[in-house]
Amino acid sequence: VVVDMPRVTQAYLDRCALRGPNLIAWTAFAHPVRADVHVGTILTPHPENKGFSGPDYILLDKSPVFRRPALCGRRVKKVLVLFGGADPGNFTTKTLRALARLPGDFSVTVILGWAFPFLSRVRSLLKTFPKPHRMFNNILDHHLLFRIMREHDLAAVSGGYTLSELMRLGVPCIALAQNRLEEKNIFPIFPASAFVNLGKGRSVAVPRLSAALEELMSDFERRRAMSRISRRAVDGRGIERVFALIRGSLKR
Repeated sequence: VVVDMPRVTQAYLDRCALRGPNLIAWTAFAHPVRADVHVGTILTPHPENKGFSGPDYILLDKSPVFRRPALCGRRVKKVLVLFGGADPGNFTTKTLRALARLPGDFSVTVILGWAFPFLSRVRSLLKTFPKPHRMFNNILDHHLLFRIMREHDLAAVSGGYTLSELMRLGVPCIALAQNRLEEKNIFPIFPASAFVNLGKGRSVAVPRLSAALEELMSDFERRRAMSRISRRAVDGRGIERVFALIRGSLKR
């Protein structure tokens, strides 16, 4: 039995009376619980839930796009803005304002999700945006999404799986946390040198974000190192490792 409830409690498991089958607790980060195997995947588990966690156990899609990494060029020509399906902090608009302040000849791709509530604001901002740009809304084909990700030299992102996918592709990232969960339980699982972690996105002013983007865009050696470190950190073999854990549990 696999329990995929990040906030599961021991009282809940006791009420379920799960006796007999092996119990695998998935990303149980909020409370200590008893299980045969703990797997953390994208979240840092509760300190008492000792088990297997971190980038090695992230379950990435097996898309063939991941077989060929992004090319890290000396000059940033394409910047990706991608803050998940909802982007409740509207970091998309904040990042566009930050990019508009920068010199240089680069284009911007904006990808919005189906739950994004600020579409009219982004459209209004793009009417006078000074850089070449394109916008995608609610991409359903994940292979297409990964191909678009791979085209870029740098990305501004949030979330766990979005960041993981870009790391696997070797795209250098600047990350803004949408909430405390991302800030405290997701971003810390990755090597600090694999991406630029600006912490809580609501606390990052446009000038600071603009400066961070400009600094990374102008530092080719750092971007190249980040690309290499991030691909090593997220190697895309999480499914195999988790399957081995489940199979090993069944043999007990």
